[in-house]
Amino acid sequence: MRKEKKSEGFKKAVAGFSIVLVLGGILFFSFFLYKRGISKRYEKAVSLYQEKIYAEALPLFVKLKETHRFNKHRINALYYSALAQTHVDNKQAKELWQEILDLPEASPEWHAEALFNLGRIEYEAGNIDKAGEIFQRVISAFPSTGEPFIRSLYYVGMITEQGGLGSYLNACSYYDQALAGLDDNSELADAVKRRLGELNMELFLSPVQTPESEMYSVQPGDSLALIAQHFNTTVFVIKESNRLTSNFIRPNDRLKVPVVNFSIVINKKKNTLTLLNDGKFFKLYDVGTGKYNKTPVGTFKIINKIAEPVWYKPDGGIIPYGDPDNLLGTHWMGINFPGYGIHGTWDEQSIGKQSSAGCVRLINSKVEELFNILPLNTEVVITDN
Repeated sequence: MRKEKKSEGFKKAVAGFSIVLVLGGILFFSFFLYKRGISKRYEKAVSLYQEKIYAEALPLFVKLKETHRFNKHRINALYYSALAQTHVDNKQAKELWQEILDLPEASPEWHAEALFNLGRIEYEAGNIDKAGEIFQRVISAFPSTGEPFIRSLYYVGMITEQGGLGSYLNACSYYDQALAGLDDNSELADAVKRRLGELNMELFLSPVQTPESEMYSVQPGDSLALIAQHFNTTVFVIKESNRLTSNFIRPNDRLKVPVVNFSIVINKKKNTLTLLNDGKFFKLYDVGTGKYNKTPVGTFKIINKIAEPVWYKPDGGIIPYGDPDNLLGTHWMGINFPGYGIHGTWDEQSIGKQSSAGCVRLINSKVEELFNILPLNTEVVITDN
């Protein structure tokens, strides 16, 4: 009897234990499916975000960030919610970025990005002073956070330049710092270069003294042509930067003169022309280059400059300046490669692509700008990449 009772007790214990195991297994499997479901939803939301389908990604991220139990993706979902909402509604995005900023467990990079985006939202809302203060906080508190730091420099540069010509030097310093930390092929680098180049040129051709200039006292016997030759510049640059309306100068006149060493790099792959000063970026231009890769590659120099050029066609025809069939635009700068040079065009649609018979072309206003500031013998490097 005792053995039978023990046997029955053992069986009951085993049965009970089996039930516990089964229930535990069911609970474990349910828990596994629950966590897996969260991960699957997170992966789907991230995929939608990466495909820039923000309107569909956003509700998934919002639901995930509000799921607190056993959700390892909650903080990341909050971050992505802010990113996605940035493309949908700045007002809602502002609340999310503030929530991230208030998270003690968020990394310095996230804090910097949250602060930057709060500044960007204020900037886009027209609250320039408040935006500037926020961007300055990013610059001072998070100098090692990569993109938020660099983008803050860019925005502070844009805010600073709104102060006019007298503020351009300070704006340029912000753009220079931003450019130093960027991949040269990034969209932001291109945007920074466009702004920096415009300011560099305005300062260069203004009376404002810059690190690229000095003051010169006119000597007896001087002329603008002699001074330009001495400083390896052009008469146009001296007249423009001193607001001279004639070539007349007198001894002891004080003139702003450039201290620069310009060179040009033309990238056939990107169809861009970069103006450098002592090897440092100065300004970026879009160009058209030769069809079928006809533009020569190598290091050359400018050997002649002609305003209102006549076009001597390869077949012997002569097309005068102003004729619609003249392909050279308003200005020509020949290089020491026979038949090739840098010239203007009236066909703006031909810029940014391989479109010429081999020469490098810019829209007329841009080639005129280069024509006016570049002396003969300026180095021209043409590359494939």
